[in-house]
Amino acid sequence: MLLAQLPLLEAGLLVPFLALLKDLSASPSWHLRGCLLPPLKYLIYLGQFAPPSLQPPPQEAIQALLLQLLVDPQLEVREAAMPVVAGYVRLYGTHARRRRPRGPATYARAPSPDPSLSPLPHRRLLAWADNILKKRKNGGAPLAQRHGGVLGLAALVALAPYDVPSWLPEVLERLARHAQQPQPIKAAVSRVFADFKRTHQAPPTNAVPPPPPL
Repeated sequence: MLLAQLPLLEAGLLVPFLALLKDLSASPSWHLRGCLLPPLKYLIYLGQFAPPSLQPPPQEAIQALLLQLLVDPQLEVREAAMPVVAGYVRLYGTHARRRRPRGPATYARAPSPDPSLSPLPHRRLLAWADNILKKRKNGGAPLAQRHGGVLGLAALVALAPYDVPSWLPEVLERLARHAQQPQPIKAAVSRVFADFKRTHQAPPTNAVPPPPPL
């Protein structure tokens, strides 16, 4: 892709380029919608270097596009968007923590950030997923949207593949509530917990040591 060969997209081109991707995201072709994810990966990285004066902020446009693709009517697009959303939260969680005003008064009013993730992007994605999944009780959101909400929770779990930060049990609890939902929601929840068990399972303490070499 030619975009990947550019060392740095000029700041003045970033906003119109995102506007073009937004127009393409309304295409009736799900193949085309899925092809938006590779350039979005590049723009996620590039957006952290955008000048603060750039309006509207590219991070907000990128986030809106990612969440739109996470509830795409096509299953393949939704599943491909999940790891990209996880990468966005991982990158901009650190970015938001660095931008946070420093000083005793600031930290006295707010809880200390988790060492592995700023609470701001984490809470935004959690609230977004909760809002979609709670619609099931009031007439029901479409299945694709509910699946996207579960994938949003799965993206948060993917941020901590080998540890258990303070916010993770809350996310796992929310996921467990949807374990008996129709497919593909049930399969997505099962896959998250299977991966979690595989990556977090401690080795047995009574393991027999290997025999000494001959």
